Amino acid sequence: AIFQSSSTTTSILVALVASGTVTISEAIPVVMGANIGTTITAIITSVGHIAGKKEFKKAVSAAFIHHNFKLFTAILLFPLEYYFHSLSKIAVYLSHFLSADNHIKNESSSILYKYTIDPLVDFFIHHFEFHPSINFLVSLAILFLSIRLFIALLRNSLIGESQKTLDLYVFGGPIKAFSWGMFVTALIHSSTTTTSFMVPLVATEKVSLRKAFPFIIGANIGTTFTALVAALSKSPDAMSIALAHFLFNFIGMLLFFPIPYLREIPLMLAKKIGSFVQRYKFVIFIYVFMLFFLIPFLLIALSQ
Repeated sequence: AIFQSSSTTTSILVALVASGTVTISEAIPVVMGANIGTTITAIITSVGHIAGKKEFKKAVSAAFIHHNFKLFTAILLFPLEYYFHSLSKIAVYLSHFLSADNHIKNESSSILYKYTIDPLVDFFIHHFEFHPSINFLVSLAILFLSIRLFIALLRNSLIGESQKTLDLYVFGGPIKAFSWGMFVTALIHSSTTTTSFMVPLVATEKVSLRKAFPFIIGANIGTTFTALVAALSKSPDAMSIALAHFLFNFIGMLLFFPIPYLREIPLMLAKKIGSFVQRYKFVIFIYVFMLFFLIPFLLIALSQ
């Protein structure tokens, strides 16, 4: 919730697991929590429409359809992981299967990172030798700024005369919307950006909630590619975490996308939440504070 990015959290976890600081069994519940935490951005974005009654209702519904998808998936998978380690066993098996005949060494890591991201990181490290905490805060600020600027850019580019083109080529069908959501998110490495962008589109009735749902599910698959790329040059254990992130969203997609009846559950609940919050606006602030901050801190305190 603080990073507003499950990709960022999972990529950090990949590094921690690769260094042996965190075990797979410890990291996978963090991955699940990160997937819920990342939905806070869309909810915050929906609050920006609070001045308009009808617009606010649709914005909240769009934000909560993303939130519901993540929350329901976690509710189903967390007990299985807690008692049977189901997700970790599948992830470990797949990681060892993938690396059995193809051990990827550090020097053959992602070409994309080697010639784009890595030089920038090296530049900042050598020219801005600040305290690690300052570097962390600056990096976090850049992350937030890039997300906000990208949303503004997309909004200015796609809302207006391009609406019909957008509806035809991006939201012309569930498979098409799903594919575009996955592709765009994999390209920009942030489901936070793409899902938050859907909130004003749905709020202003440029896209219907039903059409937005497959796009959001696709975005949640696309965001897992960041951690997979980050894990390429790491150990099989690190790859297991990246695969667990992918599996979490992939299993959620299998549950709520192909089956029409199950697909209606997050949609129906999101609409009801939108109607309720429309009448009692203060509820959304209480919900955000309790779910993303109060409950986690209480659980952390109780587990000590």
